[in-house]
Amino acid sequence: MRYLLMIALMAITFSANADTNFGDGADKSKLVAIDTLLADTDSYMDKTVTISGKIDAVCKKKGCWMEFVADNNQHKMRIKVKDGVMVFPVAAKGKTGYATGTLSKRELTMEQTVKHFQHIDDYNIKLCSILGI
Repeated sequence: MRYLLMIALMAITFSANADTNFGDGADKSKLVAIDTLLADTDSYMDKTVTISGKIDAVCKKKGCWMEFVADNNQHKMRIKVKDGVMVFPVAAKGKTGYATGTLSKRELTMEQTVKHFQHIDDYNIKLCSILGI
């Protein structure tokens, strides 16, 4: 089995010169560094957290996910919403974002894993192919 670590998104804020909010906006009082979260996921499982980072990529098909880069540029974390719940604009790429949600782990079958990777943009699909995933 493969596992998908995800944040069930409740709110998001991203900004350049002006804030753009989805939901009620991100709760910055619950801020946890992406590196900290990934290093100790068990401590944050099923808890509400807020992550922050530069928005590195946005789903080009349905705007259903965004990928955040940690402050040290070493780790990335993708947030996902159900298709149509929120639509993240591609213009958010390159801006600083905050996302608040509940961290959870979802067990995936091989079929679900393949379907998940098929939904990701062409670059990541090619990368997975190269890695044999």
